[in-house]
Amino acid sequence: MEQIGEFVVLAYHDVRDAASLHGHFKRRGIDAAVIDAAYIISRLHLAVALHRITRRVFTMDSNKENNKENNKTIISGGVGQKSSPTARDVFAALSHTRNLDRVLRSLTCSETTTAVVIVLCAPSAEHIAGVVSTVSGVQHELSALPTYTKEAAVREFYGVNSSETSLVTTTATRREIGGEMAGLEVTVVNRLATNDI
Repeated sequence: MEQIGEFVVLAYHDVRDAASLHGHFKRRGIDAAVIDAAYIISRLHLAVALHRITRRVFTMDSNKENNKENNKTIISGGVGQKSSPTARDVFAALSHTRNLDRVLRSLTCSETTTAVVIVLCAPSAEHIAGVVSTVSGVQHELSALPTYTKEAAVREFYGVNSSETSLVTTTATRREIGGEMAGLEVTVVNRLATNDI
């Protein structure tokens, strides 16, 4: 279990019945994004996506009182009053498109999913305990995420071709993740970070 900003993230492998986890959590009143780990490259990938949910909109008005009133937060790609993010917001933040149906079809768990990433926003200790007691699998650190990533699935989801990833040569990320996955991580993170500009 790790914390990224206001989010708590748990990662599991050897999970049995991953496709039903969302339903179990919903019945217990736990709003959690249950993501197929095949699509998550690294902790950085998650951190950039989760930051997209909580970042502030900048205003150009010199009137300070007006700026205070206009300090809003982006949730699911739209401007609204700051509220607690939901699982849908997490899925939307992981996408570089606005097609939430496609995102939910791709990133949610299927019958064959055996590794998951579970994201909770500012959860209570009770909700964290509920997740831990519900998941039947082996918990691992986020640093192990590349082990469970399916490069072809990530490339297809984000529309990344090999010429884009070959531009990354020697970086700390390449040494940390290794090989082509480093280039893929850089490309995906850049897409997410610059998507709303």
